Amino acid sequence: MREATILTGFLGSGKTTLLNRLLTQQGFPSSAVLVNEFGEVGIDNALLRFSTERVAVLANGCICCAVREDVEEAVRLLVEQETSGEAPPFEHLFIETSGLADPARLIQTFSASPVLRSRFKLRSVVATVDATLGAATLNRFAEAARQVALADTVILTKTDLLEAGTSMDPLLHQIQAVNPGVRTTMAQHHVPVDMQHFLNESGTATRDTAFRFLRGSSAQGRMKVTHLLDTGISSFCLTLSEAIDWTAFGIWLTWLLHRHGSSVLRVKGLLKVAQCDGPVVFHAVQHMVYPPEHLDRWPTEDETSRLVFIVKDLDSALVERSLRAFNSLTTVEASYAREWSRHKDIGAGSTVRGRPVRRPSTPRWMR
Repeated sequence: MREATILTGFLGSGKTTLLNRLLTQQGFPSSAVLVNEFGEVGIDNALLRFSTERVAVLANGCICCAVREDVEEAVRLLVEQETSGEAPPFEHLFIETSGLADPARLIQTFSASPVLRSRFKLRSVVATVDATLGAATLNRFAEAARQVALADTVILTKTDLLEAGTSMDPLLHQIQAVNPGVRTTMAQHHVPVDMQHFLNESGTATRDTAFRFLRGSSAQGRMKVTHLLDTGISSFCLTLSEAIDWTAFGIWLTWLLHRHGSSVLRVKGLLKVAQCDGPVVFHAVQHMVYPPEHLDRWPTEDETSRLVFIVKDLDSALVERSLRAFNSLTTVEASYAREWSRHKDIGAGSTVRGRPVRRPSTPRWMR
């Protein structure tokens, strides 16, 4: 199956320049590009210095607002041109969003579309950040912060324009505040782009994600909330020392996303799940929850569940209270279940530790 990469980043952050360098770099797989431009006249596609037969354009609109059929049709056209011999074959698909795009809708489209899901595996979301203007941009524009929040990798561009001796630490700390544990790297002039940020080796991506997550969330602490100035976007980390009931957690997360999905930009977690030897890694983007990955072992000696939330205009205390209350209910229920197994002969109407005995056929939450 072919792979796809979403390349996002705010206006003028250097997406097309980076893509040009990557596509012309020796050793990178042959690729097709779907370019989204905001405006009636497309320019970015003309700036791509490689085979124009493998470029499709979605102009006069933002790809995050385009219906799923528009993206499917553009991809179908690329595949048909390849099949008919009108365009060279390709192994990888890049989708370059406009500078104002919210990549969440596009990520969801890859999961929801049978056409895309059957032909492409979404490998990564890469966001570019202008090293000279990035700090101000992230604080002023919610779109830029959302792009960083949803990225697997953030690439700092225009580092050659910085004055000598300028420290990158404040911007790197700000990026980690938006998306704790995200990979960051710099696109240095005349230095080959690290292709592994776009093409992860199969089988190592999940474990690498777990290691980065632990590093990022451990720095956040239990409930340290970090806010961006004018965007309403904040990130915080929750930890749970006790094991989580996976089914119950799924119900809680479904409820949270159903009620506040538009405010939950991203959730990523490394969970200690009851009856599992290793942790469970999961990701969610707004209303979309991705299939969990089960690891054979913990990346570190610390086997504490960690959940990082990136939200907009959502009270972190509300999320924490509901999760801890829900998890405490399932912990109590598990205790009663153990008592029940030791008192199977007790008849209806009796009690165990002050709790009425119910028949096994009654609803789960009543046992």
